[in-house]
Amino acid sequence: MESRQSPEQSPLRLADVFPDLASEIIALLRESHPGDPIVDSISSLPFHGICRNYVLTAP
Repeated sequence: MESRQSPEQSPLRLADVFPDLASEIIALLRESHPGDPIVDSISSLPFHGICRNYVLTAP
């Protein structure tokens, strides 16, 4: 999978590339931290690629 250099070069979001992962993270956060506003931002996190089995959400 190709690495992304900046959000301007790629409109991909975490939820676009890994929808099941994003849904799982959202469900776990909603369960453990009800009402936390960060939960709503998970699906819009930019996807910059994968580095050594880690999903990059920051350049």
